[in-house]
Amino acid sequence: MNFPFLTVITFTPAVAAVIILLIPPDRKTEVRVTALAAGVLATLLSLWVYFSYNMAAGGYQFIEEYPWVPQFGISYHVGVDGLSLPLVLLTSLVMLTGVLISWGVDDRPREFFAFLFILATGVFGVFVALDLFHLFFFYEIAVFPMYLLIAIWGWAKTREYAAMKLTLYLFIGSVIALGMPIIHVSGPAGMFQGVLAKGNGDFVFVWTLHALCITGMLSFFLAARALLVRQRS
Repeated sequence: MNFPFLTVITFTPAVAAVIILLIPPDRKTEVRVTALAAGVLATLLSLWVYFSYNMAAGGYQFIEEYPWVPQFGISYHVGVDGLSLPLVLLTSLVMLTGVLISWGVDDRPREFFAFLFILATGVFGVFVALDLFHLFFFYEIAVFPMYLLIAIWGWAKTREYAAMKLTLYLFIGSVIALGMPIIHVSGPAGMFQGVLAKGNGDFVFVWTLHALCITGMLSFFLAARALLVRQRS
């Protein structure tokens, strides 16, 4: 069995985020060292995958596929090609660089690095996804920590406005991405197909998608409310 490089790369930041949140808040040095170790590990694995990719063969490589919701054709399906491979490497480098340039963050560094790594997991998941629902799932994971990083640690004068504006843009993108599979999506075997054309069981799944949409709406309204409260104070 081949080593699951892409899975380890994707979930290394998430595991690191959990470990960081378990460290007492007063032990800031340990938080930073843990973040650096996770960033170095993800970068080294990304470099190995990058230089091990068979350029002559091309196509998707390092493929992993495990059933997730098989009755709907949804699976945990990842792989990289000549386009997504450099994006994975760049993401790992940006994450590592973000840890280094944020080394001096003294305002709740534990939460800062945890949110940064959850965001990185979402970005990694988007770039390696070969399943439409998988891609949408990781896309949504990246939204919430991105909002918090900007709203809490951004530039004081415009951080609330910037976070709300970004959340609005991502929310609109989520609605578009959500509407496509609900109406109909046709694609290669193993990818999420149209959910309204398969039978009675799809009723539950459609409502699951609606719940994701409502979550996005709540994120937007919370961001808008935070901005209004800030402006009134």
